[in-house]
Amino acid sequence: MLTEKIPEISALLFDLDGTLIDTVPEIADAVNDALGELLEHQRLQDALVQSWVGSGAANLFKLALGHCGVDQASLQAEFDLRWATFQNAYAERCGTNSQPYPGAIECLQALQKAGYRLAVVTNKEGQFAREVINKHGMQDYFDTVTAGDTLASKKPDPMVLWATLDRLDTGYSRGLFIGDSMIDVETGAAAAVRTWAVTYGYHHGEFDKPLPQSMQPERFISGFDQLQALLV
Repeated sequence: MLTEKIPEISALLFDLDGTLIDTVPEIADAVNDALGELLEHQRLQDALVQSWVGSGAANLFKLALGHCGVDQASLQAEFDLRWATFQNAYAERCGTNSQPYPGAIECLQALQKAGYRLAVVTNKEGQFAREVINKHGMQDYFDTVTAGDTLASKKPDPMVLWATLDRLDTGYSRGLFIGDSMIDVETGAAAAVRTWAVTYGYHHGEFDKPLPQSMQPERFISGFDQLQALLV
């Protein structure tokens, strides 16, 4: 049993996709819904869509369009034509084919009860982030959500962590950011905010090779049972 306790943390900031909730299946559903005839009755597989996760839904959808043969010269026009269709499809799909990771809700309950301030920091657009959080009944655990369109910038810009901690009225040294990807680790390093990385999620294999010292998370976490044992 873990007995180590982590001192001097009062706010926990969580990435969303791949950290709190496994959302790839429903994102893939929405992409396939929206691409229609471009797919010629084929389906983009979840693993491929997962490789595009990390920089927000708009970037993901542009990557999907490129994969379907839309050339760079036509990409923005095709995106503008189809983006609303994807938004509608994704709004319909949010919360329908995703699952919180094992122990996530129980851990959030325990962390909130223990007095931590909790927030989400994601590159997912706000309408989608709030929808999937609400659909899984997690909205009451978070004091604030910083989404990919909340500020003028998004991860890995350190401003997203600083602004979130400011809204929580928490000093930067008392915050802890938990994510699943190198984008999250880079954001924490740039912000000089303590960062832990989960070993599951959508890290695209980047944690399977040696990392530069400057890009090492403070620790890796295997799941929410371990996180709760360390912090509660």
